[in-house]
Amino acid sequence: MKKLLKILGCARSRSKKLAAANEEKETEIGEDRNNKKLENSFNSENQNENNRNQNDSSPIENISIEKKETFDDETGFNINENISEDELLISNDSPLICSYEKNQITFTKKGLINLFEELTNLDGWKNYWNKDNCIIDIREKGSTINTEFYLIRTLYVFKKSELKYNKSIDNIIKFIYGVNIRKVWDSGLKNVELISGEKYKSFVVDTWAKSPIYLISERDGVEKRFIFKHNNEYYALGTPVPDDYYPEKKNVVRIINYMNFLKLYEDDDNIYFLNLNQADFKMIVPQFVINITLPTTTKNWYINLLKTCNSYQIVGENIEKIPENNSQVEDNKNDNDNEVHEVNIEENSDSSDNKNKKENNNDNDVNEKDDSFEEVKDDIKEEEKKEEIKEEKVKQEEIKQEEIKQKEVKEEEVKQEEVKEEKVKQEEVKEEEVKQEEIKQEEIKEEEVKQEEVKQEEVKEEEVKQEEVKEEEVKEEEVKEEEVKQE
Repeated sequence: MKKLLKILGCARSRSKKLAAANEEKETEIGEDRNNKKLENSFNSENQNENNRNQNDSSPIENISIEKKETFDDETGFNINENISEDELLISNDSPLICSYEKNQITFTKKGLINLFEELTNLDGWKNYWNKDNCIIDIREKGSTINTEFYLIRTLYVFKKSELKYNKSIDNIIKFIYGVNIRKVWDSGLKNVELISGEKYKSFVVDTWAKSPIYLISERDGVEKRFIFKHNNEYYALGTPVPDDYYPEKKNVVRIINYMNFLKLYEDDDNIYFLNLNQADFKMIVPQFVINITLPTTTKNWYINLLKTCNSYQIVGENIEKIPENNSQVEDNKNDNDNEVHEVNIEENSDSSDNKNKKENNNDNDVNEKDDSFEEVKDDIKEEEKKEEIKEEKVKQEEIKQEEIKQKEVKEEEVKQEEVKEEKVKQEEVKEEEVKQEEIKQEEIKEEEVKQEEVKQEEVKEEEVKQEEVKEEEVKEEEVKEEEVKQE
């Protein structure tokens, strides 16, 4: 890092030839996407024309898409504060509107703002995270647009004291939604492509995300966006396009962003990012994965944005890299000017041979600076790579531990379920035994009744028999009396 500061610190003390060579080198770096530089990438009409020609030759030319070349630059949007609140930002019969949106969303500034406020103020939110300048709430019942997937509400705060240069939301909005700008700093994205659009009103963007881990496929989402400023607040609202509007990529899963809304506003001390997001990622996301990744990825994204805002500046339509020792360069300005002045006096008194010798020395300085710059850049990249590997290992270990925990919880649930089933089974056996006992008692009772009936019948028969014997005796007595009487 000291070497880098030394290289950048001496930049203003170079001769005109050194400055020209440096400018040429920076321009080459700006054109190299692999090195992720933005120097002079939006400077001229020729560059804009080349970018438009590249869009015309995109792989979507065989399908019917209304492409309007109405953008002044490749940032991906133009802001017009004079559009009325009730003016349609997209026609009602546009092929960009999904069928379910026609009865649920009014695509005007007023309609979209009202929708944003309505969704923000829904009840049923559960606070999920509240620290480190970040608040995350989840609504498990979804939204009025879709009730199947979680609705996530995030509020993140930038302290203006943390911002060195880009303290205005007018610049920050470009860092977030500028298509070519976003490609440079958002390491989670593989590509961002501007598909079509209508100046000052709407545009369609394909955002292609890298796979977070090797087991998960890459994903992309195509959405129509509306960005406007209202009462000194920016609104950026994205909703999906129909499935058949833009072809899917091979081995890339197309997600559906039902809503990707942002309200960007500020006060004297802070800048606020209020975001609403609801998406179908076309995969089952376990709760423990959400627990691990949601706060971390959210915070890291905004931290990366903050670093970017402190590393680049927007000048008109141009993007310029800010040297890390910018203040040191300014402090040394007078010393550098004196050095250049002394060199000029010496050059005026030197012979032509000495002058050529100085120019050769300047050439050597250029080569030395270029070599040193490449060396430092490689060192920085290597450190960043090591840090990413370290973070990935930590993340994988956290996921592994959470999986073990979830497995234990699941095993315990299975065990409890088995105990419950055994208990139910025993209860059923007990109920069956009671039932059999009741049947047995009923049979005994019936047998006793039957025996009693038999006994009663026997008693009755005995009584009848005794009655007959008695009658017979009476009869015999009468006969006997009659015989006595006859005698």
